[in-house]
Amino acid sequence: MKLKTALLAAACAALLTLPAQAILSITNWAITTDSLSFDITGDAASVATPSNNPDTLYVGPISNDTWINSSGGATSFSGTADEVAIAGANAIDVGGFADYISFSTGGIPMDFTNGGTISISVNFSGVSGQFTPANIDVNDVIISWGFNTTSQFPDPSTQLNTVPEPATYAALAGLGVMALAGLRRKTKV
Repeated sequence: MKLKTALLAAACAALLTLPAQAILSITNWAITTDSLSFDITGDAASVATPSNNPDTLYVGPISNDTWINSSGGATSFSGTADEVAIAGANAIDVGGFADYISFSTGGIPMDFTNGGTISISVNFSGVSGQFTPANIDVNDVIISWGFNTTSQFPDPSTQLNTVPEPATYAALAGLGVMALAGLRRKTKV
């Protein structure tokens, strides 16, 4: 009986000590050859500070997709990241390698190691043929904070966490309780 109590206590302690999780999403994604608009909203968390550009968020595919045909600034943008106003938004055509959108706070570093909130809206339009919609899938897009590599592009090592909602953790806790109940029944038989 003491073993079961200890296991239950350990499971509860593990659930209670989970780190704060991020819920970050890209919504309202609309892309044509001549325009792109989307929103980024939610809470973000990072396990480490990037070694380069802690004042910039990078948005793009994790693969080396070329989907931006000409670099340029956003037609309009607004928002904040870690309570710092976004000062610039640019579409970057890297020239055959990992094109991306960058959001800069103008030299003011962000810090997502203890969590932070992002709320950004952006619109690019007016440049004919600026984008190739067939080469980008919003489901493959990541958001990274700064970068740790020698290239400036969305970097999986500094990717801001996008995780399930808290209800998912409640479901996992319920599964744990059911497992313990099953263990209890097995030992009684």
